[in-house]
Amino acid sequence: MALIRGSNRSDTLTGKNGRDAIFGRSGNDTMNGKGGRDLLDAGNGNDTVTGGIGNDTILGGSGTDTAVFGGSADSTTFRLLPGGFLQVRGIEGADILKSVEYLKIGGKTYSTKGPIARTDEAALGENQPIDINVLANDQSLSKGALRIQKLGGGNAAVGDTVALVDGIAVKLGAGNRLTFDPGTAFDNLSAGETLHREFTYRVGNGSGKYDTAKVNLTIQGRNDGPAAVSDAATTNGGTPLTIAAADLLANDTDIDLLDVLTVTAVAANRRHSWNGHPGEWADHIHVRDRIQRTSLFQLHDLGRQGRHRNGHRERGRGSGRGREHRAGYDRDDSLDQ
Repeated sequence: MALIRGSNRSDTLTGKNGRDAIFGRSGNDTMNGKGGRDLLDAGNGNDTVTGGIGNDTILGGSGTDTAVFGGSADSTTFRLLPGGFLQVRGIEGADILKSVEYLKIGGKTYSTKGPIARTDEAALGENQPIDINVLANDQSLSKGALRIQKLGGGNAAVGDTVALVDGIAVKLGAGNRLTFDPGTAFDNLSAGETLHREFTYRVGNGSGKYDTAKVNLTIQGRNDGPAAVSDAATTNGGTPLTIAAADLLANDTDIDLLDVLTVTAVAANRRHSWNGHPGEWADHIHVRDRIQRTSLFQLHDLGRQGRHRNGHRERGRGSGRGREHRAGYDRDDSLDQ
């Protein structure tokens, strides 16, 4: 075992890749045990202590001390032990701490008396309300109960807004669960398309310390049917009438942005089919007579074309949902038939 002692000044004390005992004395020291099962006693002063790889014991002493760990809070667990000790188990090992005021984990600093909030994931349909138990994976490093905070500060009550997603309120529901109702805000998603959104919530535990964490949402699109609008056209007697599909579809819409509209069926309002020749509608029309016939067009969306959203390649199929619309045609005859 290597024994390393500091001075009454601010020292940088580094251990070996074995079992070390490092004592900091006074001053604002920086200590690193490196590898092995080490004892690091920071002594007096405001010290920064890194245990390194291995199961280490870190004693902060007087002053304001910070223990440094790799990884993130999402990959780290905490356990309160008798005698005021705290076990921190992460990617580098399981360390035992006492008299340490702060934890720096992966670049983020936490109070050893405050809450630890962790990232949450949730998936929902484009019109699907959900509730999320965000506190299920969070911890309080004191014995205080976790409380979600409302926007603007203070403990949230049921119905209070705690975050916003594209201007839509995330509210506190019963049982400390967060509720989110997208309504029709994401109706422009096509079937098979996904959109990623996130929001941040804030949590306290009565210690006056707070933490924040993200909730990552995956919103899944569904097929919404097209909206067909009636069309009208005029032809002279005996003159075939041709209407391009693009013209029929020009005033039709689909809220799903990636869907492609197409005419899939045509039916006359008579009991026979129509191929676009006015002469098949009526055989006995006189000069200046005027008739009108209406055909029903079946309109479908054929699904989506490839498109990037939020950096993700999204592809899928339409569900073939369709709508009928009417196309009216006036026939103005100038000759006896």
